[in-house]
Amino acid sequence: RCILAYESANIKLAPYANYLKNFMKLMGIKKSFLLDYYNGPKQENDSDCGVFILEFLRWIMFEGAGEFKQKDMPRIRERIKQELNAKRLQPKFKYEDTFNY
Repeated sequence: RCILAYESANIKLAPYANYLKNFMKLMGIKKSFLLDYYNGPKQENDSDCGVFILEFLRWIMFEGAGEFKQKDMPRIRERIKQELNAKRLQPKFKYEDTFNY
């Protein structure tokens, strides 16, 4: 069993591991878990953390590959808005090419 931790704003997560451990104990969870840190895409501002987390979860759960960056945020925000209005995910969303040919 593993808990995967991801933080998009370059904050060290290790100090928060004890909070999680204590919370699990308080909730009566007696099983032990490995806490693993995922080094994923990082945001470059103070306002996109929610979008980064949502996109990271989508990336892991559904897409399986690809990498998004700060410059992708306007398109990702628009896609999230469309998905919420449609009440379904858009399949095969493409991030912008990172290469300039």
